[in-house]
Amino acid sequence: MTCAYLGGSAGSWLGTRIWTQAGWWAVCAFLALLAALALAHHLPGRKGHRPGPAR
Repeated sequence: MTCAYLGGSAGSWLGTRIWTQAGWWAVCAFLALLAALALAHHLPGRKGHRPGPAR
């Protein structure tokens, strides 16, 4: 839980800093970058993944 709160507060702080410097387009670009990084991190683990039997 501590990490979740720290991550949320860091994201809020960083989003505010980005918005102050460059506006909403930069905040949206930052979020798109984070989403792309998360997807790039997730996809290699899915290679050859076969779901097991339903339980």
